[in-house]
Order: sequence, then structure tokens, then C-alpha cells
Amino acid sequence: MQTLRLKNNKWIFLIVLFALMFGLLFIYAYREHKKEIKSVMQTAATEEAFYMLKNLNDRLIFIAKDLLDIYENSLPARQSEYLRKTKHLIEANPFLQSINYIGTDQRIKFVSPLEPNKSAIGLKIEIEAPREAMEMAALTQKPYLSAPFETVQAGTSYSMMVPYFNGTFFEVVFKAEDVFGRGSSFRRRDDILIEVLDNSISVFKSPEYDNKQPQTAEYRTNAEGVLLNRLIHLNAIPTESILKKSAKFWRTLTVGSLFISFALLITIIIMQTLNTSRLRKMEGKLRAMSITDELTGLLNRRGFFTIAQHQLKTAHRAKNSVLLFFADLDNLKKINDTLGHEEGDLALIDAANILRETFRESDIIARIGGDEFSILLLNAFESAEGVIETRLQDNINAHNTKGKRNFKLSISMGVAYFDPENPCSIDELLTQADASMYKRKQRKTGISAA
Repeated sequence: MQTLRLKNNKWIFLIVLFALMFGLLFIYAYREHKKEIKSVMQTAATEEAFYMLKNLNDRLIFIAKDLLDIYENSLPARQSEYLRKTKHLIEANPFLQSINYIGTDQRIKFVSPLEPNKSAIGLKIEIEAPREAMEMAALTQKPYLSAPFETVQAGTSYSMMVPYFNGTFFEVVFKAEDVFGRGSSFRRRDDILIEVLDNSISVFKSPEYDNKQPQTAEYRTNAEGVLLNRLIHLNAIPTESILKKSAKFWRTLTVGSLFISFALLITIIIMQTLNTSRLRKMEGKLRAMSITDELTGLLNRRGFFTIAQHQLKTAHRAKNSVLLFFADLDNLKKINDTLGHEEGDLALIDAANILRETFRESDIIARIGGDEFSILLLNAFESAEGVIETRLQDNINAHNTKGKRNFKLSISMGVAYFDPENPCSIDELLTQADASMYKRKQRKTGISAA
């Protein structure tokens, strides 16, 4: 009876073992399937960004060159003549909204096509982004693409300013949707949904992007590229056609089933693999704990300096500019003294969350002291400072408006610029940013600079 009981227990053990092996095999196959989709998405995003930006870049440069060739020997003189000479450009490039000629008084003299742009004739360039692009084009004497700007009629648009003669310009205007949307000649793949960002500003989203993003967030990938003088980021998520590609899943499951007879050997290998994986995860957690601030989840001072020093060396070699922001949570001591340290901790956590909302995912954010934070922005221009400060204040105002705390959050921030032509250490950069922050903090009424 005892022997029979042992045999029954053995069979039960083997059944459980086989079931466990099939379960582990299924999980492994499913993970491989997810890896395959992520790999496909990374390739798709990279290819799409390269194809889209390279072709658009080449097309814009060709248009600029063609305009200068057309009017190489004479200035535009009449609207009818201007329409005739630019007609082939409008017909060959359906994504264009208009090609305008701007005189020395910065007013639009001629437009092409005439409809629906006739009303623009005589208007002065007042929108900030095209005006700044015109100034940069005059300075560099090269075609210069504006920052994205919004118009009531066209939505998000771009303006390429082409310097011509004696303070005059050709302006090439096009909508973001017409070049980044599905059906555009600059798009290559229709099996991904994309979001295009220019300096962290979303200029285009595929119509279904927001609806699909929650279900496909784990597969979201990104790529970046340059469009003339603009740094463009592309986020991509898969459509159903990519998600249904499960050849690797079934192939892995079938091949694995053929070797199920080697149960004990496979079990030992899996156990060893799991043990190794656990050890690696534990080591990873220990490493992460050594560079992470426990309260906010941001990098700590050690983590920030380790990563920032490496990034500055890389920026110096690649000749990339970097911005360093130094932020200080105002009145933390007052909050601690009057409301208690628990409220002070909440203030620090709120400040960290606001910084996460304000800056890009690729930016390096850290809490380097009691109430001090530092943020390193790679491939960032000095012109981004104003945009970021405005976004930060908007996020602070939105947070305070909710009124969930017994205090009003306030953050003072300074900035320093890393010039790859005149490099400096991270300590020097922090000192500059700290001095900048100190001056701004002193200007705030009722806030101590200590």
C-alpha cells in the first residue's frame, strides 16, 4: 500500500512537473513574441523617421534651390509672372500651402497659389516663429525652418525662409499633417501609428494614436532625426497588423513541445536560468538603489554625477550643446517647521513629479540635495530655456490650482549652457546654474535665498 502511494505521488509529481514545463514554455514563447514585436517596432520607427525626414529635407532643399535659380537674374516684379514661374513647384509638391515672396519691409508681396492665399498679400510677418526663422536665415544666409506654429486656418504649420537678395526672402509654408500624415509621399509605412514631436511639442498624431496608446504602450518605440535645423522626435506604436504577427510564438511553442520528453534536464536548466535571472535582478536592484533617491524615485547626487559626467564627455566629442537646469524648492524649511516633515516630504515628491511632467523622458533629472534638483538636457539649445520655464510655471500653477495640499508649491530655477567648443566640468556647470538660480530666487518676494 505504501509503495502504491509512493508511485501515485511520483506520477502526480511528474504530471505537475510536465504541466509546469508546458506553462514555462508558453510564457517563454509569449515573451519571445513580445520581443519580436518590440524589435519590429524599433526597426519600423527608425526606418520611418529616416525615410520621412531625409526625403522631406531633400525636397525642401530642392525647392529652395529651384526658387533661387528661377530668379537668379531678376527680382519678382508682378503677381502674374510670379504665379507662372512658381506654378511647377506647387504642382510637383502638393503638400505646400504657399510659396510667398517677402520684400525688404518684411511684407508679403506675392503669393503662389493665389487662392486661397490672396488675402495674405501686403501683410507683415507677425507670427513669432516665421519671424525668428527669417532672422536666422538672414544671419546664416541659408534656408532656415521655423519652429512649428498654429494658425486658425491650417493648424500646425512650418515656414521655411529662403534668403534671396538684399533683405528679401522666399517663404515656403506647409502643414505638419500634410507631410507626416498617412497618405503623404514622405510616409513609407502604414502599419504603425506615429506621434511627431518638435522640441517636445507634439506637431502631429495619427488619428487613432491616443485610442491605441494605452493598449500598446509597452511596444512604443522612438527615433529621432534632423529636418534642416530642427531636431524631430518620432514615437511609434503598432497597429493590429503588427500585433497579429505571431509566427515566432507558434514556432517556439512547437519546437519546445518536441523536447518535452527531456523533462528533468529542461527543468534543471530552467531552474538554473531562473536562479541566475533572480540574482541579476537582485544585483540590478542593488545598483539602482545606490543611485536612486528613495523619497522621489529620481536619481540621487551620486547617480546624477556618474551619468552627467559621461554625457558631457559624449557631448564634447559629438559637438552637441547641453543645458543644465538647477532647481530649488522654495520655502521647504517653512513647510517642515509649520506643517511637519511629512508635508515637507510631500512637497518634495510633488516637485519631482512636476519636473517629470516638464522635461522629456530622455532628460536626466535628479534630486542632488535636500531641496535641490538638477536636470541635464542633451542636444538642447539655449532658446529652449524660455519654453521650459514657461512649461514649468504652467505645471506649478496647475498643481496649486488643484488645492490638494496645505501649501503652495514654488520652484526657483537657474540654467547654464554647455558649449562643446569651450567645455567645462559638471561641477563648473552646476556652479553656474546655481548662481543663475540664486539671482532669480532673490527676485522673488518673501523667499529666502538661503
